[in-house]
Amino acid sequence: MEKYIIYSDLDSSEHEQYFREQYPGASDEEIAQMTADDLWYQLNDVRKAFDKIVAPELIAIGDIGRWDGRFCGYHDIPDGKLKHCFFPGRDIHSAEWFLDKRGDLRSEQRHHDGVHYVLYRAFKGENAYEDIEQFKHLIYTGKATQQDIDRYTERLGDGIAKHYGWKIESLETAVSEKPSLRETLAINAIKSREMFAGAISPNPQKAQDAVL
Repeated sequence: MEKYIIYSDLDSSEHEQYFREQYPGASDEEIAQMTADDLWYQLNDVRKAFDKIVAPELIAIGDIGRWDGRFCGYHDIPDGKLKHCFFPGRDIHSAEWFLDKRGDLRSEQRHHDGVHYVLYRAFKGENAYEDIEQFKHLIYTGKATQQDIDRYTERLGDGIAKHYGWKIESLETAVSEKPSLRETLAINAIKSREMFAGAISPNPQKAQDAVL
């Protein structure tokens, strides 16, 4: 999948190599700490850059990887501030945020039991409360489609792409492509239909347990 990387610490080897060259006498622990500090400052800079309200309410839609399978879930971002999309979930040890070719903001978040794939969207202003709750129920039960996502929400990538000077697809082109739900929620995730049906559980309680 084509993507523009906003922040990533999935592979910190380049950072470590840089600090080893700059500080040849440093211990492994010191190199690890310098790397962690540098990555934290980078991510904090991203949060500062996007400390702005972009919609009345945002939503993070997750394909949640747990030790006992994969589940659908969501997380509300009620204040509409874009910076809150750039905080990892519970027990995450490495993460990456990026724009895909459709202009959607996504993240890949890794933990000791698996990987979460998260899609961030803004609710459209014309939605009624009942419509939003119905949409969340569809996510919760693993039944949301790309059509549902486009009906109730819109992408967040336009402002991000403008900030970095990136070119993304026009909104009309992005909407017309209609990717599958698997492509909507994840990259490099389970691809076969059989595994998809068996791995995404319509169990609301387990989805609730996997907080993004």
